[in-house]
Amino acid sequence: MDRSRGGDNKRYRGHERGCKTCGEKFVTNVHQKTYCTPKCQREWRKGYLNELNQRDTTRLKKKIYVQNNIAKVRESVRRSNQTIKHLIINAYGGRCVCCGEAEIDFLTIDHIDGLKGKSKQGERGRQFYYRLIREGFPTDKYQCLCMNCNWGQRFQGICPHARNK
Repeated sequence: MDRSRGGDNKRYRGHERGCKTCGEKFVTNVHQKTYCTPKCQREWRKGYLNELNQRDTTRLKKKIYVQNNIAKVRESVRRSNQTIKHLIINAYGGRCVCCGEAEIDFLTIDHIDGLKGKSKQGERGRQFYYRLIREGFPTDKYQCLCMNCNWGQRFQGICPHARNK
């Protein structure tokens, strides 16, 4: 009995498998054998290395494109980020719930109950926005505030606009 596999080694005798390269059926006594011949194994390995080389080539081409077109790439990323921010802010009303500020550049999303150590580590900006989209824009956890109201609540516990009312 072979304890290394957690059972009797006899169950692998005469096991029929399909070759990973050519698909031909073969019978094997070895549990991990996936090729019918060493030639098929070499052929699969050659294809695999070729695929890895293509991935590296694609990665390199992308890197060169970004280096040569940095301004264009940055502008594209900026536009994409703005589109996502507009989508999120509009889903939460499009204006600050405290003071009514509607300028998109001043608005942000605020945790209603504060973070209380529950924030996703390293999750900022775009990642946070994508999570809000996945969760369906939960209004019980988040609200739209301008940065003045957000920082006022963060450091003073109450927004300056609410305090002055």
